[in-house]
Amino acid sequence: MRQCRLFGGIDGYHRWMNTLISLPKNQERVTALYRLHVLELYWTYGLDAALHAFPVSRPTLFRWQQTFQRSGKHLAS
Repeated sequence: MRQCRLFGGIDGYHRWMNTLISLPKNQERVTALYRLHVLELYWTYGLDAALHAFPVSRPTLFRWQQTFQRSGKHLAS
């Protein structure tokens, strides 16, 4: 039986698919960097500024901070 590659002839298709496959690995880092950015704003400007600038709740912010501190301040999502 012959395989049918529907989109294999489109320029950039394989590069695009490889990018999509690698997204879960990159997404974890992006998430961790986002959380760190939110925490840094909180530590610098305070709770009200962080809650106003980002769509996160107070308990979420405190949970992220606790997780970050328990990890020995290592970046992880």
